[in-house]
Amino acid sequence: MYLGENGSHKDESDEQLMVAYQNGNFEAFRVLYLRYEKYLYNFFLKWTGDREEAGDLLQKVFLKLHYGRHFYDPDYPFAPWLFTIARNAAKNTYNKKRRYDEVFVRQELLKENEQTEWEPADVEGNGNPEQMTLKNERKKIIEYALSELPESQREAILMHKYMGFSYSEIADMTYSSVGSVKQKIHRGYETLRKLLEDLV
Repeated sequence: MYLGENGSHKDESDEQLMVAYQNGNFEAFRVLYLRYEKYLYNFFLKWTGDREEAGDLLQKVFLKLHYGRHFYDPDYPFAPWLFTIARNAAKNTYNKKRRYDEVFVRQELLKENEQTEWEPADVEGNGNPEQMTLKNERKKIIEYALSELPESQREAILMHKYMGFSYSEIADMTYSSVGSVKQKIHRGYETLRKLLEDLV
């Protein structure tokens, strides 16, 4: 899985970059960081619902990558190895302290409960204030609904939809079968659909 190109090593694979970093090439680390930072940050943001915590988790993951770089085996794909570290960090943080107060969040989300349709704001952030407000409210609702899913379903959906991993890659990282991953994602979407209908 290849997520982007940055730096002077842009034509090198993730695995080649890790080998270079293992051999002391810090530019290779910079390229890996730039390739994956936004994907990891978004993953953590969806998981925790907290921007500061997402940023902290991002730094923790790359610290773990740094200290564990010599344990990486370049015969195996880099991305699943990295996101195994990420998912473990996210799970540990989420299990220690949930970031949502159910009563407060429901009150905030349902202040405008007459709204039943959502208009996306301009992708460049140039939408009018009403569109931007609707977009922000929609994000809050989706993040809250995701937080209500069983952990295994939320994890599978985030890894598939927001991270772009295939069913087989998710199965490898979660030590489960492809069929089990598909089932979790299917059930997760069904639960999300019901939750969103109730919230809106």
